[in-house]
Amino acid sequence: MTTLGTDPSGDGPKYFTAAYRPIPEHEPLVIPVPRWFGDAWTGFRTLRHLNRLERRLNRLGWETKHLYQCSPPLLRVFSEAAPTIGEHLSAVRGPDGWAYWSSTGDHLADCDDPTNAAHALTTCLGPWLVAVLTTKPVQD
Repeated sequence: MTTLGTDPSGDGPKYFTAAYRPIPEHEPLVIPVPRWFGDAWTGFRTLRHLNRLERRLNRLGWETKHLYQCSPPLLRVFSEAAPTIGEHLSAVRGPDGWAYWSSTGDHLADCDDPTNAAHALTTCLGPWLVAVLTTKPVQD
C-alpha cells in the first residue's frame, strides 16, 4: 500500500489525491462521452428540433449560431443589425413532450410547431431590436 501524496517510483509528482495506481497496459483507454450528448436518442432529438427551429428563424431574417457543445445544446438567435441583442434557445423533453424554451425561462412553443416558436421569439425580441435601431446616438 502506498501512502497518499507519494509516488512509489520516487521521481513523479508528490501531489496525489488518492493512492498511486498505474493503469495496466492491457486495459483499453475509454473515450469520454461529451456531457451534453446525454443518451443518444435524446441528443439526436434535441439537435433535430433545434435545426428545424433554425430553418424557420432564418426564413424570418434572424441569424443563428449553434452552441451544441453546451449542456443542454443551445441555439443562439440574434439580428445581424444588432448582434448583441439575442436569445439562447433550447429544446427540452418534459412530461408533456418536447418544447422550445428561451434562456429567460419562457415557454415558446411545443417542438411540433417550430413556426409558432419562431414567431413567439420574434414577438419577444422585436421591441428590443426596434428600440436599439431607432435610437439616435447621443451628441457631446
